[in-house]
Amino acid sequence: MHYVAEAGNGRESRNPLGNEPVQNEIADQDRKAFNLALFAKPKRFAVAAGFSVYRDRLVPDNMPKIGETILAAHAVLIRRRTNG
Repeated sequence: MHYVAEAGNGRESRNPLGNEPVQNEIADQDRKAFNLALFAKPKRFAVAAGFSVYRDRLVPDNMPKIGETILAAHAVLIRRRTNG
């Protein structure tokens, strides 16, 4: 098993013009967005599989907070290249 853990500022939720969809320098909220992923690539099998969960909270002006959760899964069949 392998894992990936990421944290960042998340998406802009207070700028009506949308000039900066990803907040690079300053976050408009008091918490970070995060992504967690797990995947496996067993040596005995020619397959890799995993899933991830992204979580963020948007806080637009004069509106209720919006929770955002994105789930993703993947599976990869690994085939050896043959000449001929």
